[in-house]
Amino acid sequence: MYRRYSNVDVFFNSCVTNKNFPVFVDFSIHYPDAKLIANAVRYAGGKLFVAYVFKYHLDDTIGFLNNLKENKIIDGVEVYHSSFTEEQMKYLDNYCKENNFLISGGSDCHGEKEADRKIGIGYGNLNINKEILQNWKVFN
Repeated sequence: MYRRYSNVDVFFNSCVTNKNFPVFVDFSIHYPDAKLIANAVRYAGGKLFVAYVFKYHLDDTIGFLNNLKENKIIDGVEVYHSSFTEEQMKYLDNYCKENNFLISGGSDCHGEKEADRKIGIGYGNLNINKEILQNWKVFN
């Protein structure tokens, strides 16, 4: 018997990129080294953030973030996201403060295909305080 998936993205994220699934495809050979990318972004004056980390359904989210921190891959974490619970946002906010990371947020609106989300607002009670941007100015 086979299982139906709601869309291609769900199938891709649940199956194709899942190491425990029979049709797993390792795409890692097609991507450049994370440190190389991080250095290039910083050289150009940019900052690197992990977006919607809880949507990855990782076994060890903090271990993942700590690995990126130890390897100096990221400067911040998207704390505020439409799909996060209040507890998740507080958890990430504390993590960022404890680790001197920048904080960001996003509505995850990618245009008209995301009819349930509005740009800058998202859905639910997402409220991204613009004061979080003040820290970006002094961050080195």
